[in-house]
Amino acid sequence: MLSTDFVEHLLADAGLCVRERQTIPGRDATFAPVPATLHPRVADLLRGRFPAGLWKHQAVAIDRALAGESVCITTQTASGKSLIFMAVAAHRLLTEPSACVLTFYPARALIQDQLAKWRDLLDPLGLTFGYIDGGVQVERRPDILRRHRLVLMTPDVAHAWLLPNAGETWARSFLQCLSLLILDEAHVYEGVFGTNFAYLIRRLLALSTLRQVLAVSATLDDPEAFLRQLTGLSVAVLGASDDCAPVYEKTVLLAGRSPGAGLRAGRRSDDFKTVVDVVRRLAEALPTPFLAFADSRRMVEHVVAALHRQPTESAPDSDDEHDQAAPVNWMVLPYRAGYEEEDRIEIQRSLAAGSLRGVVSTSALELGIDIGHIDVVAMLQPPPTRKAFWQRLGRAGRSRPGLCILLDLEDRFSLGHFLESRSEPNCLYLENRYLQYANVLCAVAELASTGSGREALARYVEVPPDFLRLLENELEPTEPVPPELAVLKQRAQASPHLEFPLRDMIDEVFDVQDRSGRRLGQVTYTQALREAYPGAVYYYLAQPYRVVHFNFRAKRIEVRREKRYTTRPDLLQRAFPRWPEGLLALWKGADCGFVAESEMQVMEKLQGFTEQRGSAREQHRYEPGSVYYQRPLLRFFETTGVAWWFPSAKLNEELARLVLLSFCDLCGVQEHDVALGMFHAKQSPVQPDEVSGWCIYDSTYGSLRLTQRLGERFREVAWEALERCPDDQPCEALRALAQATEGIARAPVERPSPEVSVSDEWVVVIARGEQAIYFKAEASEEVLIKDFRYTPRGIVYDLEPGGGWDTRRVPAEFVKPIRGVTRLILYNLETGEERPHEE
Repeated sequence: MLSTDFVEHLLADAGLCVRERQTIPGRDATFAPVPATLHPRVADLLRGRFPAGLWKHQAVAIDRALAGESVCITTQTASGKSLIFMAVAAHRLLTEPSACVLTFYPARALIQDQLAKWRDLLDPLGLTFGYIDGGVQVERRPDILRRHRLVLMTPDVAHAWLLPNAGETWARSFLQCLSLLILDEAHVYEGVFGTNFAYLIRRLLALSTLRQVLAVSATLDDPEAFLRQLTGLSVAVLGASDDCAPVYEKTVLLAGRSPGAGLRAGRRSDDFKTVVDVVRRLAEALPTPFLAFADSRRMVEHVVAALHRQPTESAPDSDDEHDQAAPVNWMVLPYRAGYEEEDRIEIQRSLAAGSLRGVVSTSALELGIDIGHIDVVAMLQPPPTRKAFWQRLGRAGRSRPGLCILLDLEDRFSLGHFLESRSEPNCLYLENRYLQYANVLCAVAELASTGSGREALARYVEVPPDFLRLLENELEPTEPVPPELAVLKQRAQASPHLEFPLRDMIDEVFDVQDRSGRRLGQVTYTQALREAYPGAVYYYLAQPYRVVHFNFRAKRIEVRREKRYTTRPDLLQRAFPRWPEGLLALWKGADCGFVAESEMQVMEKLQGFTEQRGSAREQHRYEPGSVYYQRPLLRFFETTGVAWWFPSAKLNEELARLVLLSFCDLCGVQEHDVALGMFHAKQSPVQPDEVSGWCIYDSTYGSLRLTQRLGERFREVAWEALERCPDDQPCEALRALAQATEGIARAPVERPSPEVSVSDEWVVVIARGEQAIYFKAEASEEVLIKDFRYTPRGIVYDLEPGGGWDTRRVPAEFVKPIRGVTRLILYNLETGEERPHEE
């Protein structure tokens, strides 16, 4: 085992000291006989390979699955969970000649990693299997389903290819014989991806004979309730108390800055240099490969890029635009989602073979991909959740004692925060109407392909009533689609399954490629606004590329090689709360201070970017004449959030960000799922005066109510933010905020009565010359209302976009006012008379 003293000296050389150390003891295994209920050929094979028997939890889980129960196994990492479902699948194929088994892996890399294990078990039994991921050509896929009764698949392929083709003979035959569904790494199914996956399962159940599920994960809180919500089925659970696998000792070191290290905690530039220095020292000193984790794509890329370009902290940026050093030959490589498959596979193989010194990864390598024996895991910042901590810790010490280094450069945590508390619950948001409707559009297409109609509604089990109502209305329309959902229907005309990918169902996905057509990963529109916008220096495998063309219609971003510069987006984030009618919860304080959770509109406007070249900075704005882009890029969506305002506590952005970080840590919310922005409202929720301040909102279309707990725990969050305020920052405003929260109390929410129309002839419209948002299939645009008129098809607006474009005439349902900015008027459809509208 690697000496902890050696690692402590290594950290000390980087200006760090170990604040806490804790050893997680090991234990011996407990065995049980191979279950007699297994098919004899499977049982004999396992007895030959495991003469001492199976670990007891494996035997129990197999027995319960063979009895027909749906089972969820949540034992630790490296506890033989895969063997359980592989043995059950083999038994099913041998005992039921027509039965089919579908295994979902949440990543293509996991499928490729598990192929050898499946072959190792099935080949001696004379059984075959197939796999279909995004790398398998579409024309080959039907034959795979015809030839194999066991198929490994990503949920993405099931959503985009299998279910849309449910009416085809080869798909129908497989689905009508589907007997067992296996879910590996079940903990990843949360948030938007998990919610869409839950609806995918319902759609799969409606089209197949499936009624049994086996799910495995090393980190699930309350797995019984979660699996019921995820699949609609009841499951038996074998958890940590049932775990009988051997455990190897692991030591966890919590490291922070040494007193008098010369760098100030909390300064981003100093923290970044320290992280790079630690990674460099690990690469140089450790005898075996290491795995390091960071929580953002940008940090992963920039840490490795900095490591390669500067052997010392003071080395200048490289000016070699054509530096073609092959990334696969570097000793430390980055790893994240969005890489091309061949690049990911090469990194995994190199790490497993020991030809790399280490890998710096996002959460993408938390999954159980085989990367060889890892003795040391380094968490370069405190992980966002306890689940992430345990998943990352589980990558070390799988076959011998392991070591984990946790860097906490801001002194935010103790080890007890991660080791002595339960993992956060997995959250699904089945009530989100945007995700509901996107899945409804997919379900309608699937039912049409199988010749089903309204009678199929009963097949959708354990779904919210609103989902069924939307589905029924699509099958037999009786009411108009709400305008905000009509935009989704417009986008889905060609194929809802392809238009709404499973992981980012509402967000558009862009391909990044160079001028030769070589693919350099994918980004969502939200990610593009932050890392691959026009003119940005985009990093891929730690190599810099300049974005030279941003094609929204084609969903393509073109890049060329660039020097090792960095860019930061100039992103304006503004929120417009719907007070009072959208108010969800309210806490009142002294002097008209308040904390309010409400529905809100959010506008994220990318106005340009700042480029850093060594010590020089240059700003670029998107405007007519710009060499990069002639107008701002816009993202406009409906969500919910929590806004606060206290007259004695005027926070700057840096202090407000401490509130955001404190909320994320205390409530187990990942920072990339929420955002910080300024809000503006014509009147406060507690008085009629105009008000502006800070808010934290859910960054998902339609909201997942992630910020609900911020309102409920705002006092605790404010005091935590004050504790985190660095010594070199003026913290008076945070102290005033924390003190002001001591007097807040929950207040009843009083929503106004629905406004009664003057008559059927009067309608509310946007006044001429006012700003508004035009929602279209390609992208939202900020526009000016040039004129409006009544037509037999309803109100239409003449829009005057920026950039000198021609006027457009569009139906009113695709144009929305900006809350608190856009002036509305009343318009008489018969006489053309106009008059003020009192909001």
